[in-house]
Amino acid sequence: VDEVLASHQAYYQLRVCQEAVWEAFRIFLDRIPGTWEYQAWVRSCQQEALCISDIARNFSSSEEHISLIHRVQAAAAHEAASTGEHASQEVKRSASVMLLLFRR
Repeated sequence: VDEVLASHQAYYQLRVCQEAVWEAFRIFLDRIPGTWEYQAWVRSCQQEALCISDIARNFSSSEEHISLIHRVQAAAAHEAASTGEHASQEVKRSASVMLLLFRR
């Protein structure tokens, strides 16, 4: 019985780590990870017993995520300049919503 319980717990941890890492790449970096980096993050999640907030903190403070935020802001500013003030306010609202989502 103990072996079965340990096996179920290990499988559960693997699946949760896989899902958490996949979603972190999608949400914070807006991309699909390469095989090696995905496996490295999943392994780190399993071995270091990272919690969800640790994963979120690591991804959200990454250089790649910060760069993505700057690109979104630059695109919003460019869009605002080319479409006028009304659109500018809409783009600012959209950019603010994206930033709030990234901070979660």
